[in-house]
Order: sequence, then C-alpha cells, then structure tokens
Amino acid sequence: MRILAVCSANLVRSPVAEAAWQRWADRRGRADVHVASAGITAADGMPVPGEVKVAAADLGLDLSDHRSRVVTPEDLMTSGLVLTMTEDQRTSMQHARPSATSRTFTLREFARLVGGLTAVPRGASLEDVVLLAHRQRARQARPDGPEDVNDVYGGRPKDYARCAAEIVGLVDSVTSRLP
Repeated sequence: MRILAVCSANLVRSPVAEAAWQRWADRRGRADVHVASAGITAADGMPVPGEVKVAAADLGLDLSDHRSRVVTPEDLMTSGLVLTMTEDQRTSMQHARPSATSRTFTLREFARLVGGLTAVPRGASLEDVVLLAHRQRARQARPDGPEDVNDVYGGRPKDYARCAAEIVGLVDSVTSRLP
C-alpha cells in the first residue's frame, strides 16, 4: 500500500503528514506501507523551512532530509490512499486521475470518515479501510465548513507548530483505528 500526502508546495503540510504516517508504519513494522508526499505547484528539491523542521522535531518527526517534489500522474496511479490538505487539492487530484476518486480524500475528511466507522473489522487491510471510508461518504453528513488544513507558509513559528500538531493529531486519530 502506498500513501501519498499532497499539498501545494510540498514544504509544510504534506511533509509533516508523510512523516507522521511513516512513524506509524515504522512503529507497527508495516514494511508493506510506503509513504510519500508531493505538491501540486512544488519546485523540485527545496528543503522545508527551518520553522517547519523545528515544529516537526517538537512532535518527534525529522524533516531534515525532505526535499520537495511535484505530484506526478504515476503517484496518483500507484497510491492506494491519496490525502490532500484541502478540498480544492482533492478535486484537482480526482480530476487529474478520475480512477483515484475513491482513494482520494482530504486528511480531515479521511479522519472523520474512519472515525465514523462503528468498528474496523478484524483482519481488515489498509485497502479495506480506504474502501470503507469511501463508502462512508454517502452515509455520513458533511460538516458545514471546508475540511481543509490551512496553509501557514510564510507564517509565524507558532502557526507552523499549530499546523504540524493539527496534522499529527489527524494522522494519529486515523492510525489509532487501523489494524
């Protein structure tokens, strides 16, 4: 299973999500899970800003080796779960690869849908959970506002810390329910 986190520039939100998912996979010994991140408008090879490294490090995540990259059609084809940071990004990814629609969510939406499952069946694979979450879309009421993780690029250190904590919290809420 390949998990792809997507944001705009692949410098703040998606690298934090990637690192949080990778930490879960490492702690659970999930060598079958491969995690990556990319940006819709990314410039390839850029390091994350220092404030992001600090905010991530405060949460036990190391982004020192991260380099930005642009999302590719192959990324969307080969990923079993695509997690965007905004609804607009989700729509963009779904339009770019319609066959990935059932596997593409905002991070906040995926956390809400997985959290709404009465139970994750014993022995369910991550692919099964993605399918169950997709089916929940028709069953669960959408919240009134957007299910976005706001972009804080260019913000203050406390904005980066808040954003990183929000992303890690969303990932943790999902992974706590996974087999």
